[in-house]
Amino acid sequence: LDYISLEQNQNQTHDINHVLNNYDFIGVTERMEESAVALSMILNIPLLDVLYLTKSKSQGSFDDGRWKHICFKIQLSTISPKIQAYLNSTEWQTVIYWDQLLHQAANASLDLTIDKLGRDE
Repeated sequence: LDYISLEQNQNQTHDINHVLNNYDFIGVTERMEESAVALSMILNIPLLDVLYLTKSKSQGSFDDGRWKHICFKIQLSTISPKIQAYLNSTEWQTVIYWDQLLHQAANASLDLTIDKLGRDE
């Protein structure tokens, strides 16, 4: 990240802080159950009113059947060795650096929200 200027770094940090400060709640997909419970508590609504689908289409599933009213099997995704090598590369890690920081900040924010609401609720 040597080529990222100080100004660009400050702008990106400002953008992450802006997102965190301007949303009342940010759920984290990998922690969907915790996010749903926290959201229901924040909105003071029954957990049953917070709907989410538990099976990811990336895991191999069926589509919603809207096209010609027919459901089609969605195959498991595969990643070629060449794509995997790119995803592991410094180039890609540099591209997603700020996304990863935002994700980490959202995780930390969810932890703080759960702590504030009470973990035993």
